Amino acid sequence: MVGSSAIVGWMPSPGAGGMKLYYLGGKSQDEVILDRSDLHVMNASFVPPTDSLGYLIFQLKTTQPSTNLIFAIGPNGQFPDYPRYALPKHVDQTSVTIDYSKG
Repeated sequence: MVGSSAIVGWMPSPGAGGMKLYYLGGKSQDEVILDRSDLHVMNASFVPPTDSLGYLIFQLKTTQPSTNLIFAIGPNGQFPDYPRYALPKHVDQTSVTIDYSKG
């Protein structure tokens, strides 16, 4: 979603991982800008994988949460690398719309 912010997390091995914020300025890799986001992340942590399932846990500090969310998965075994933390193109995605007025 061009013009949106993204939270990206990765866990290359048990006990190791990272998380970065990005601004999605366009569809090409050079338009995805590291550390420029309107999201404010708090209390981020990783739960190491068990049976190939790991968790990235975080809270967003916001007065008005977004109703539209997209979840995407990158290629297996490819992770953002220091210092640019460039993202590979996602291989799968889904989206959801949340109606907060319904509770």
